[in-house]
Amino acid sequence: DPSTLCPFCDEPWPENPSDELTALLEKLRLKAWPDPRFGNPGGLKAPISAFINLCQLHRSEAQYIPEGIRRGWPTKIDF
Repeated sequence: DPSTLCPFCDEPWPENPSDELTALLEKLRLKAWPDPRFGNPGGLKAPISAFINLCQLHRSEAQYIPEGIRRGWPTKIDF
């Protein structure tokens, strides 16, 4: 389902994205242009320097954070 993909890199989008991630995507949509692809008809294109932080953040929210939670790692560190 293309609606579950990042419009820039086509990797999975988090099920419950953070407010920060959602705001960043909306900001980047203003700088991007349509780039439909076979697997992602809603694809967008922009200079990589514009969207690299978005993709790093969504990868963390979609993959690394859920993996840490499954392994029982703390979600907040109490210094």
